[in-house]
Amino acid sequence: FGGGSPLGEIIFNYGSAGLDREDRGVIREIAQYARQTGGAITVVGHASTRSGARTARAREIGNFRISLSRARAVAAQLIREGVPAQAVQVTAVSDSQPRYQESAPNGWIGNQRVVSYQGR
Repeated sequence: FGGGSPLGEIIFNYGSAGLDREDRGVIREIAQYARQTGGAITVVGHASTRSGARTARAREIGNFRISLSRARAVAAQLIREGVPAQAVQVTAVSDSQPRYQESAPNGWIGNQRVVSYQGR
């Protein structure tokens, strides 16, 4: 997903949409590139399948919400770094596009991510 070339990736802690200094550095580099090229950025939020939810529906809703919160956090930081708001598109895909098998040790960690892509 994204429709363009990946520009960067942020890995989040379980249940978190918070950005740390390193994350903001990655986003700063993406923003600098976007400002130089004038291109649009698509920000795609992901979640792992891990959840404390008691039902499948609650897990689905919770994972969508955290993936959206993560994408919004990255988008907001891109805008603070000077990318025009109209050039940033936010998408949340919940746990529907895992990169890693979650049965593997720590595989779920890599699925708690936001990937930013060039273009729309």
